[in-house]
Amino acid sequence: MTLGHWHGYLWTGSNKDLKDESLRRPSAPGTPATQEFLRSSLPPMRLGHYLLRRNAASADLTWTGVDEAIDWMAATYKRHPPMDGDVGFPAVSGAVPLASDVELDARKVTSRDGLVNGVDAYWQYYINPNGGVVAYAAICCPHTHLPEIPCPLPPRP
Repeated sequence: MTLGHWHGYLWTGSNKDLKDESLRRPSAPGTPATQEFLRSSLPPMRLGHYLLRRNAASADLTWTGVDEAIDWMAATYKRHPPMDGDVGFPAVSGAVPLASDVELDARKVTSRDGLVNGVDAYWQYYINPNGGVVAYAAICCPHTHLPEIPCPLPPRP
């Protein structure tokens, strides 16, 4: 089951910011809280709700090919690598592949399989010991579980 296309979203910040769920859940339409949710860049609690954020949609982060979405996620991983130990073991160097390379390969395979089958890809991890977090996603559009949400930005022809 290949879907129409995918939209990418990126957020970096503090793990403390993720604790306030009020900006991560949409409220009743037309309320001030909904407007705050729509303007927020925090990852939503339900991934499909990213599609409600029209102002966050970007033509540069909209893909019709799943490999383009995976390439963006891999490039983002390399730009914002996890801190040592976040993937379960410290990074090493030398003849042995870096732990982050092994992690990246596994993430790419799993995420690609999910995306072609209608499952959003979401990667989140710590990037520094001070609580810095990166979160990014490739969201299926139309969304499998929230088909009533219209596309925020159709792909370029």
